[in-house]
Amino acid sequence: MNLTVSKKLSIALISALFVLSTLLIGPSAFAQTGRIPDPPAGAWTFPANPVDAAVAPLDAVMPVDPSIIIGELPNGMRYFIRENPYPAGRVDLRLVVKVGSLLEDDDQ
Repeated sequence: MNLTVSKKLSIALISALFVLSTLLIGPSAFAQTGRIPDPPAGAWTFPANPVDAAVAPLDAVMPVDPSIIIGELPNGMRYFIRENPYPAGRVDLRLVVKVGSLLEDDDQ
């Protein structure tokens, strides 16, 4: 394939402009605004003044969010229920099951 000098220069110029525009414009497409968006209305947030773990007594009962419903079934299973408006229409279920060889006694 035989290209003339002017066509080679045209291709080189177009390639250089493409690379330059990608380097100049590309990063701005992924730039962050520097501002953390506000959580949706009703979403749970951390308390404004959390208790410092270094000064909290070790035997102190940890405070629970007053909007959490806590209960216990007749079989001893405890449950915690909290409404979560975001994301809507979803349920999140977490189980803590205390079983396994680490929790067994030597005679088991």
